[in-house]
Amino acid sequence: MTLRMDSGRSRVVIETRAKGMLASLAHDLRVLAPIASGEASSDDRCTATFDVSAMKVDQSCKHNSGAWGAPSPGDRSQIEEKIGAEVFKGVRTITVEAQLTGSRAKITVTAGAGKQSVDTTVSVERADGTVRAKGEATLSLEALKATQPKVPLGAIKLEDAVVVRFDVVLA
Repeated sequence: MTLRMDSGRSRVVIETRAKGMLASLAHDLRVLAPIASGEASSDDRCTATFDVSAMKVDQSCKHNSGAWGAPSPGDRSQIEEKIGAEVFKGVRTITVEAQLTGSRAKITVTAGAGKQSVDTTVSVERADGTVRAKGEATLSLEALKATQPKVPLGAIKLEDAVVVRFDVVLA
């Protein structure tokens, strides 16, 4: 039996942190990555595809302040443009493959020529023909061959490690 991703009930959030000489002037970000398509098979294998151009900045906060909120429309637009044009330059889609074994999942992320596999803990709920998987994984932007957005003199950069939190529903 094949299950399909329920994009309306699923949520994937990527959290980035600033670093560098002027990091205190920068913003940490939470970016929503809507699932373009995805499915799971009865052997607990799952695939999902994300459209880079659909990624949207959901929240930002002054670096390490902890005060998350909606970014200004101008900041949101500028950051979303940089995600596609600079960070994932030339990459249209990101593919995620996962193999669930008990409460662990091996997740492989492919973004253009970049690829990374990580193992993580996942909570899984099965009920009424649906499967819900929740967890988080830390990925390396370098391993995914993402590039740093351009800022004057490189005084602000992204930390290499980004945290991806997911709450995925398949039906």
